[in-house]
Formats: sequence, structure tokens, C-alpha cells
Amino acid sequence: MRVGRNLARLRLDRRFGVIIALFLVLIGLIVGYNARATAKQRDTALIINVAARQRALAERYIKDVLLKVEGYRADPQEDAAMLRDTAQALLVGGDVLAVQGADADVHISPTTGDWKVVAKLRQERTLIDKLITTGNGVLLFGHTSPDFDHQVLQLRVIGAQVSSTTNDAVGETKQAEASLEHLVWVGIALGLLGALAAIAMGLLLRRAGAQQTAQFRSLVQGASDLVTVLDDEGRIRYQSASVEAVLGLQSSDVLGRKL
Repeated sequence: MRVGRNLARLRLDRRFGVIIALFLVLIGLIVGYNARATAKQRDTALIINVAARQRALAERYIKDVLLKVEGYRADPQEDAAMLRDTAQALLVGGDVLAVQGADADVHISPTTGDWKVVAKLRQERTLIDKLITTGNGVLLFGHTSPDFDHQVLQLRVIGAQVSSTTNDAVGETKQAEASLEHLVWVGIALGLLGALAAIAMGLLLRRAGAQQTAQFRSLVQGASDLVTVLDDEGRIRYQSASVEAVLGLQSSDVLGRKL
């Protein structure tokens, strides 16, 4: 009988160890997956925000070119450099000026998720080069050029094309939204698995405690020696059944009495 109890306890201990190991692995997977997926979504959101800023930069470049031609103080070259640097960083990665914040740089990863987005960003870079080339021509000749009005019109048309292409690239956010929704559902599923593992571990602990209590009760009740439990005042709170064989008394007769 003792061998059987030892084998049962050994099987229970092994099962308990497996449950704990699986629970820890599951928690590690949940934390790791959430951290990786959150970082990925953060990169996607950052790229979308930086790409959306290109529209405002293109419009500002056109405005600064026209202001410069009219003799006002403006710096279209700075706008051109920011447009080119940002377009390059969106494709191959790099540091760009943060969308929010005072003169702070942020690092963005290259856009490699969707070939359509990559194609649109490449088209945007080509249009930006064309926009800057046209703007340099306007700055060089100004009102002295007989084609000044046509060049300004072409500058505005190319700027509109840059904005349209950028809108198309930014519009590819459905994939990011779907990925975020997928992340939420996977997080919920992993959370439910973690809860089930915690419940299983709790039930196993309760079962192990009940078995140990039953074994202790069986050991005490079957012992030939007297087993007595006293309170702080020396009154008997528990008396094993062996009191009948040793003293000829029933255990119920001594409960509550002082030793």
C-alpha cells in the first residue's frame, strides 16, 4: 500500500512539474509574441506617419519656391533635402526628423512588407526628384523665362502627383489594421490559454493538497500512538482514535477538556 501511495505521489509530482513548465513556457510565448508584434506595429505606424508628412513637405516646397522667386525669404533647398532624405529612408531605412517633437530624429526600418507599397514609394521618390528639378529651373530663371507660367503649372502638377502617390502608399493601411486585429485576437487566445493553464495548475494544487491531507489523516488515525492537538489554553482540539485502545476512552469524550 505504501509503495502504491509513493508511486501515486511520484506521478502527481511529475504531472505538477509538467504543468508548471508548460505554464511558464506559455507565459513566455505570450510576452515574447506581444512584444515582437507591438514593435512591428509601431514601426508600421511610424512609417505611415512619416510617409504622410511627405505631402505637406511637397506643398511647402512649392510655396517656398514661389516665395523665393518673388523675393521673399524662404528656403526651398531645405525642403528639397528633407523630401529626398525621407523618401530614401522610407525605402532603405534610416534616420528622419520625427513627425512630432522639436528637431528630434527617429529611425525607421525599410518598407519591405508589401511590394505595392514599395513600388509606390519608388514612384514617389522619382516624382520628388522631378519636382525638385522643375523647382530649380523656376528658381534659376524666375520671371525672365518665357515659359515661367508653364513651369509653375508643371511644378504644381508634379506636386499634386507626389501627394496622390503618397496618399496611395499611406492608403495601404488596411494590411496594418488587419495585422493589428490579428494581434488582438492572438493575444486574447493566448490569454485564454494562460488562464486555462492557471486554472489547471490551481486544480492540481488543490488535488495535491487534498491527497496530502487525506494521507496525513489516514496516517494519524491508523497510528497506534496517541496523537493529540492542543490549543493555546491546553485544551484538546483533536484526539486520535488510538486513545480508545490505550486509555479506554472515546476521542469525543476528551475533546474540549484540558490535558
